[in-house]
Amino acid sequence: MRQRRYYNKEFKSAAVYVVRSGRSVNSVADVLGVPRRTLRGWLNQDLQASETPRSQKWTEKWFNFHLEVARLRSPKSGTSISLRVKTWTAARGARR
Repeated sequence: MRQRRYYNKEFKSAAVYVVRSGRSVNSVADVLGVPRRTLRGWLNQDLQASETPRSQKWTEKWFNFHLEVARLRSPKSGTSISLRVKTWTAARGARR
C-alpha cells in the first residue's frame, strides 16, 4: 500500500506559480514528483480562491479569441475592432 504524501502550502503555491508562469502541468509534475492530477487540483483550488471568477476569465479568453479572428479576417487594420474593445472594456468596468 502506498503511503500518502503531504505537501505544505508553500510547496503547492510554488508549483502553481511555476505552471502559471508558462510551464506545462506535465513537466512541472514530473520535475517535482507530484501526480499530474494532484497538481491540476491545486491549480483549480487556486483559480477558485482568486478574486476573478472562473467564468469571467473564460469570457475574457473567449472575447480575445473572437477579437483575434475578426482582426485576421478584417480587410482593414481594425478601426472598428478597436472601437468594440473600448466599448466592451467600458461596459465591463461599469459592472464591477
